[in-house]
Amino acid sequence: MAAEVRRAARSIREGHAWRHREFPRNRHAARNPLEAFAESRPARAGAHHRRAREVRRLGRARAGGPHSKASRRGVVRLFFALWPPRESARALADWASGLGGRAIPAEKIHLTLAFLGEAEPQKAIAAARRVEASAHRLPIEMAKYWKHNRIVWAGPRETPPDLKTMVDALHFELFRAEYILERRPFAAHVTLVRNARPPRQLPPLPEVDWPVREFCLVRSSVDSNGSTYGIVERFALN
Repeated sequence: MAAEVRRAARSIREGHAWRHREFPRNRHAARNPLEAFAESRPARAGAHHRRAREVRRLGRARAGGPHSKASRRGVVRLFFALWPPRESARALADWASGLGGRAIPAEKIHLTLAFLGEAEPQKAIAAARRVEASAHRLPIEMAKYWKHNRIVWAGPRETPPDLKTMVDALHFELFRAEYILERRPFAAHVTLVRNARPPRQLPPLPEVDWPVREFCLVRSSVDSNGSTYGIVERFALN
């Protein structure tokens, strides 16, 4: 079933990329999805300059996904995410608070599964309800600093198979619903610090228990006081 979903999602991406203005494929993508996710996307030449400009515009709007400051106040955006238990979020926030930069508050710590941008929630809810996946656990095993966007993140060394299956199924249903998604490979990472200073060495992570029994559709609102998150709907896993 998982293999069929992956093949179908790949077919949809290939068949509809030209009319969805998706991000261009990187022919030299890194083998590790986390490295590929972190890579910058070069502009395309020739007849594709106009599309490259559009890609850069979308990239700036999506930089950091739902977390970036919108140029228009009052903008509401949607994304799917995993939310950790409160005690796990607090442990990660406490760890991040000593690193300098802008630590993410405990109540905002999450793992993004898919960013939709400005969209109506009903179609997204219908797509998510068709996802069938198993409950599992998300290991938080390593932390790294990304120089290009100055963030510190934590996550698993490798994406758990059950999480990969769930994300593939979710992306497949979103593609069927004609949502525009980035073409970067999914990288399971939890942003903990923004505007971080390059650390000499990151301290050991705390032991964190993160059971994944559901995923959420989340509304991100930006106003003069910053961004706020609100859960629109939860979707239980088997």
